[in-house]
Amino acid sequence: MERLTFTDEELERINTDCPVKNDYHIDRFCDNVCDEFQNNCPFMKMAQKLKAYEDKQEQGLLIELPCKVGDTFWEVSWSNDSFYPRVAHSLQHCCYVKDRLGTWCFLTEAEAKEALASIGGLNEL
Repeated sequence: MERLTFTDEELERINTDCPVKNDYHIDRFCDNVCDEFQNNCPFMKMAQKLKAYEDKQEQGLLIELPCKVGDTFWEVSWSNDSFYPRVAHSLQHCCYVKDRLGTWCFLTEAEAKEALASIGGLNEL
């Protein structure tokens, strides 16, 4: 995914030669917002938080999980051609689903049925 913020190295490189630094409209907007919030600019806080998330993602510390704790997912038992609903009770379960998504675990009952049907399982369908 493309970064929306600059890395620390890029910031050091362009800090003195920012292409929008002297843009009248941007300067005026930022000055008004920062003055109104007494140098506690909400846009700067959002940019800093986004940068922290992007840095973590690049370092492999941030992952996107296919479900959240409390969601139902469908697990397929290939040995007896069946599937059953399970509830993700912890982040560990969500990681389990992520690692097996599309092979053993599915987010909907229809996806699980389709997977079994594709290999000739669930003959009663």
